[in-house]
Amino acid sequence: MDIVVGLLASYSLCFGMMHNKMPWLTGRFRLAGLECAYCTGFRAGLVTGGLMFIAGSLPTSGLFGTLAYLLLWAMASAATCYILDVTAQRLETE
Repeated sequence: MDIVVGLLASYSLCFGMMHNKMPWLTGRFRLAGLECAYCTGFRAGLVTGGLMFIAGSLPTSGLFGTLAYLLLWAMASAATCYILDVTAQRLETE
């Protein structure tokens, strides 16, 4: 269940950053790559992975194990955000 909630939180964060719904997060400047769902999803995955680590939802097995899991989580988030964004765009056009 944590995986589903985490990936949905990543997509929510990704969507908000891509469409400038969270100016408090992106600041006064726009980071390069915020138009790309895959790139923004990776960044959102790092944020949600870090939050899940703080909450105790990520397994911890030393520093390198935790960093590896966080990197894998960010890549899974990037793929999920890309898939959900493409699906949403296709649904909007039909």
